[in-house]
Amino acid sequence: MTEDVIHMATTFDRMRQEADLYESEIAAAMQRRLIRLRGFLDTEIYNMLQRCEASDPTTTYRNLKERAAPWLHGKTHEKTYRDWSKPSKVARTEALLKELLRLCGGDKVLLLSEYTRALDRLFPIPGKAFKWAPQLVKSESGRLTVIHKWALIKKEVSDDEEEG
Repeated sequence: MTEDVIHMATTFDRMRQEADLYESEIAAAMQRRLIRLRGFLDTEIYNMLQRCEASDPTTTYRNLKERAAPWLHGKTHEKTYRDWSKPSKVARTEALLKELLRLCGGDKVLLLSEYTRALDRLFPIPGKAFKWAPQLVKSESGRLTVIHKWALIKKEVSDDEEEG
């Protein structure tokens, strides 16, 4: 009877070790995916910043940070391109977003949260009343795009203010 208990314990220990190893492998793969996703998004948003700078000859490196966010607000991703034809812009944007979504495993929330992180870094919104809230949308024709929008930051009400 003792041998059966010892055998079960070692089998259980091996299963637990294997499950732990599996979880750590998955976590490491997810971390690598997140690092790659952030790199791609940072590059794409940086390129968008360069297009913003090139869009107006009066924009300089000094005033770029204050002009960038208002320039981008309300534009779809393809409207940030100037040097491509409309069909080419649309196809380019849709292909980019489909691959980014694929890299996210179809997780739109992950994609938009990381997209927002990149926008916050490179397109800071002047003032403290707004934050980036990009939206992943499908047009009537079914094509995928991102609309770069701001959202009003809601002021949190403290318990003291609620009573008064």
